[in-house]
Amino acid sequence: DFGNVWIGTHSGIMKWKPNGDFDTFSTGQNQELYTDGNFIWSENTPGDFRIDQAGNLLEIPSDNFPAQDINGITSDLDGNIWFATDAGLVLIDSSTFEILEIVTDIPTINPSFIRAMATGVDNSIWIGGYFGTIVRMDENQNFEIFQLDVFPFGSSPVQSFFIDSATVWA
Repeated sequence: DFGNVWIGTHSGIMKWKPNGDFDTFSTGQNQELYTDGNFIWSENTPGDFRIDQAGNLLEIPSDNFPAQDINGITSDLDGNIWFATDAGLVLIDSSTFEILEIVTDIPTINPSFIRAMATGVDNSIWIGGYFGTIVRMDENQNFEIFQLDVFPFGSSPVQSFFIDSATVWA
């Protein structure tokens, strides 16, 4: 995003500019990069960050989160950010960092086992975790659980999602 290629590494984040130059951000081991169009959100060990369009590295103020470890990031179609923490899903206003909601009762998946999140074209939140578990949460917090026995890889952890206009890929 921002016309650059962003690369998460074990040492931090690299920004590859269109002219071939690199900038680096020493953030620790990067687990995931996500953009909402305004920021690059980065899940790291230790600490979690966002990078603005000017290239400033800003720590995510997670002091009020129910747990400090962030395991997944996505934004909904309203522009709010969802974080998967070890204690549940946290919905924040992306401009004020006000916590709008905390969801702790996710069927069949322990919040600390969440490893992937994505937003569907219908604004549903897709959640993936260890043991091949996939859960879809709609805007009313109704949950749809996908059975483990239909996946060709068995109980492999869900590491990422890609959602195009018609299909959810995990």
